[in-house]
Amino acid sequence: MTSIFSQLERREILTPSTLAARLQAAFDEDFGLVWLEGEIAELNLAASGHAYFALKDQEARLKAVIWKSRRAYVGAALAEGLTVLARGRLSLYAPRGDFQLVVDHLEPLGEGALRLAFEKIKKDLAAEGIFAEDRKRPLPYWPARVALVTSPAGAAAQDFLRTALARRPRAAVSLYPVRVQGQGAAQDIARALADLNTWGGFDLIVLTRGGGSLADLWAFNEAPVVRAVAASRTVVLAAIGSVSVAKLLIAGVLPGLLMGIIICAYIILRAVINPACAPPAETRERVPMGRKLLLTVRYLMPLAFIISMVVGLILLGLATASETAATGALAAFIIAAVDGKMNLNVIKKSLLGTVQVTVMVFMIIAAAKSFSSILAFTGATQGLFALVDRLDVHPLLIIVTMQLMVVFLGTFMEGMALIMITVPVLLPIAVRLGYDPIWFAMLLLLNIELGQITPPFGMLIFVMKGVVPQDISLVQIVASVVPYMIITVLIMALVIMFPNLALYLPSLLPGHY
Repeated sequence: MTSIFSQLERREILTPSTLAARLQAAFDEDFGLVWLEGEIAELNLAASGHAYFALKDQEARLKAVIWKSRRAYVGAALAEGLTVLARGRLSLYAPRGDFQLVVDHLEPLGEGALRLAFEKIKKDLAAEGIFAEDRKRPLPYWPARVALVTSPAGAAAQDFLRTALARRPRAAVSLYPVRVQGQGAAQDIARALADLNTWGGFDLIVLTRGGGSLADLWAFNEAPVVRAVAASRTVVLAAIGSVSVAKLLIAGVLPGLLMGIIICAYIILRAVINPACAPPAETRERVPMGRKLLLTVRYLMPLAFIISMVVGLILLGLATASETAATGALAAFIIAAVDGKMNLNVIKKSLLGTVQVTVMVFMIIAAAKSFSSILAFTGATQGLFALVDRLDVHPLLIIVTMQLMVVFLGTFMEGMALIMITVPVLLPIAVRLGYDPIWFAMLLLLNIELGQITPPFGMLIFVMKGVVPQDISLVQIVASVVPYMIITVLIMALVIMFPNLALYLPSLLPGHY
């Protein structure tokens, strides 16, 4: 920046736009990516989706903005008066001559201090014997009267009541309203637990709220709440919202449909340009429209029925992801029975396949859990966080780098093994950078599929070589997958540029998902 003003002293005449451009270049060169601590003020959530506010301390304030495209990734809720740690780049808005911080990540201040406080509280309470194994009691098998301790204004209360009514319509649920966040919340919760034990008559107390940051959930960590839970004669069940398998399943619907449409369009266009690429028609007889509609119904309706029994029930809030696995299997059995293909051999093969998949999934879960525990025990995760925080690059560049790593590994490894190795490492980093875990997981799944068909070692390329006629060479197979690789990369780029492509449908799900 000193070079600019030395040039002015030599009477170099600049226009406002030229000076603005040089100032912006100086900001980029001298500051790069900056971290700023301050209190949010003058918050304005514009109808355009952008968020405008100021970050202030006792002596100064700086204008800041979060663009609509980044709002889904910001790691903290925006609120007037909230003290935060913001990361971004300085930018000069030339039309008004204002400079501002373009924020790409935001987190409540004090996460590190809170973690230290959490460890101290945990150590002190452990010394009191609060966490002793002999204090723990089994959950009641059939609770008839349930006390619900939560905020009546939160989604958690409505979600719990709706789910309880659907699954146990005869259970009596009593709501004890409390604050679950902020000043006085811990005292409210402790008082509620004491009152409910004084009144008696409950088989189970459920203490619940939606998910959030460590600061949001802090009331649940305070000693008065822990002591009240330990002193309760009635079993207390705590439930905190987390990442949803159902949301991840639904997140793939729109990207999957878009990919299917583009692939169909490519195949049709390729067949039109070069009819020899298309399979020969079985008959050249003109098929009446009624016959075409009948065939469409016959072959598409069973698939639509299975999809509706899985995705449809999740979107309607009538079943969880685990329950829809059963309803989807039931739909498949019904279709097989209606089509006259249900027999003992089909049932036997289905059950055998189910057992094999279940064992494989359990092994993956166990291995991934073990890998995550090793990372946590060795401190590797925190080390990665510290490394990411020190990098002076845009967070999106880190995301792209991680995706390139997954593509490379996917050319050597089977998909499930790749998930087991990469998710425990990469997902926490993405969350640390302020990205939505559902959005990032959707990118990972697309990327793993891409790696399986990427030359020279993509596993599915060799699978295809094993099933096609011998006169088709490996070079021809590799050439044939290139368009599909390009389409997959295009879908990934669209998901990055338009996060709602993956996040819109999950946002429609009821809160208990």
